[in-house]
Amino acid sequence: MRTAATTAVATRLLARADAKVVACFGAGRHGGYQLEAVCAVRKTEETKVFGRNEERVADFCAAMSKKLGIAVRAVKTAREAVADADIINVMTPSPTPVFDGAWLEPGQHVNATGSNALDRREVDLETVKRSDLIVVDSREVADLECGDLLPAFEAGFMHWSHLPELAEIVAGRREARRSDQQITLFESQGMCIEDLYVGKHVLDNARLRNIGIDLPIDD
Repeated sequence: MRTAATTAVATRLLARADAKVVACFGAGRHGGYQLEAVCAVRKTEETKVFGRNEERVADFCAAMSKKLGIAVRAVKTAREAVADADIINVMTPSPTPVFDGAWLEPGQHVNATGSNALDRREVDLETVKRSDLIVVDSREVADLECGDLLPAFEAGFMHWSHLPELAEIVAGRREARRSDQQITLFESQGMCIEDLYVGKHVLDNARLRNIGIDLPIDD
């Protein structure tokens, strides 16, 4: 939920206001949270799902369609998923890109949330090159573990210092999407501060509902 909440903030700031079609790469538990996050900030009408395991994808589509009350359907190819999507969610442990960046269309927004290690790479160099705006949750963390962006950095197509952090956009210090034609990319690796905020939220709610057990943390 913590990871998905960050995606929701990024989508609210970076995706087009009229976005309504979502493409999902990854039909696991985390992929479900990512889809829920997008639906929380955009009026999603349709979701296309692509994955290697057809049975898992079918189960995912049935469960999420029932839970969210929207049309969630499987597609046979990665290209079919990307075509005409407004928002593309990628949540996989893939070591190789899951779609061709040449397929991207003006105005699309990509949430790349699974490449939190140097041996993972969900999006290709073409996607990075074609993105008009690339936002990270932390430049420092991205520099250490973002398998999606490291090839672009090494090839000289981008520099870490030029990438806005999501917090800077939230605070109004850096620009978000400037036009409906821009392609935007959010690269999420996760940050400890996100865990702290979620932990506080859980604790506050537990105390409010008088549930849970107080455990001593020192003597």
